[in-house]
Amino acid sequence: MQIDEEIFEALQMIKEDQDASKKLKEDIDKVVKILKEEEEESLRVEKAILELEDINNKGVPSYIKTMLWDVISSLEGMRA
Repeated sequence: MQIDEEIFEALQMIKEDQDASKKLKEDIDKVVKILKEEEEESLRVEKAILELEDINNKGVPSYIKTMLWDVISSLEGMRA
């Protein structure tokens, strides 16, 4: 199973949001990089989920938190 392109699109939408801080954009880039690494997919997914949960615990607008949780949910669905 490969990482769904919709996950990358959702991350890009978050990054392009006008309320996204420079730090948030850097964090999203880090998640994308993790997902594109050449490690086993399950390990990449776990790392990305942890990183996204960390981002979500920071001071981001509530609607961006919702978008992040949608991405986390999609990634968690890949674990099964």
